[in-house]
Amino acid sequence: MGTELTYDLWATAAARAAAMTAAGQEPRRHHLVPRFYLERWAVDGRVRVVDLLRGRNAYELSPAQAALETDFYRLDEPDDDSSPVYWEAWLSEVERKASASIVLMDAAGPGAMDDEAHQWLCLFLAVQMTRSRSARLRRRAMFAEQMARVLEVGGPGHLARELSATDRSFPSKDLDALVADVERFRADPSQLPIPRKEDLESSAKTATHIAGILMTRHVTLYGTRRALITCDEPVVELHEYMAKPAIWGGVWGAPILAFGTAEGLVDSWG
Repeated sequence: MGTELTYDLWATAAARAAAMTAAGQEPRRHHLVPRFYLERWAVDGRVRVVDLLRGRNAYELSPAQAALETDFYRLDEPDDDSSPVYWEAWLSEVERKASASIVLMDAAGPGAMDDEAHQWLCLFLAVQMTRSRSARLRRRAMFAEQMARVLEVGGPGHLARELSATDRSFPSKDLDALVADVERFRADPSQLPIPRKEDLESSAKTATHIAGILMTRHVTLYGTRRALITCDEPVVELHEYMAKPAIWGGVWGAPILAFGTAEGLVDSWG
């Protein structure tokens, strides 16, 4: 991302996670949306939650209890000396730094941020675009389509050889089962068995790349007369013509990226 941060995020997160493990204090309940962000939307210490996956049931919780899932960022079986909560610590570092950037921006506007504070804000926004359940599902859908293309061009034997060169645990010898798997994964990408370690690494690396793109955008604040509603994917890609988005999708194609902060609305555009 642009210039280098003043310290190594990856090493800092590793040290923090190792300390948690050594102390027997590994967090198990992980926020899908950062607690500090939820607290900015709280009224009398509560946030109103609408569960769109379970019949739109609405209820109130404290920010500490909202948007939680057990072990969502936990490494099942680290294959090195990493702590199982490395990625939880990594995210916590990003959130801690970005929180300070947002407070500074609230107090004195975007121009008050120096380059480093701007980088942390951009990395935080990028992480919100890659950390969620739907982001994991999108990665699986993309990989399922890649498998289908290799299968179409080279046949099942070629796909089996390609997969055997990776750590993928697919039935390379049973080619009929492999073909059936490809169709099954395309129909339901959630069934594609990507290890959590790969999910988390992909999320972080993709976020780092996206953050570099966001660094090229202008940042401004808008106040709104009406209350805004946020969600577990709070960064929204807006197109100038909503029904006719740009040829290039995602971050590249969206001229405006909106992020509700409760104190104001952060917009960035190219």
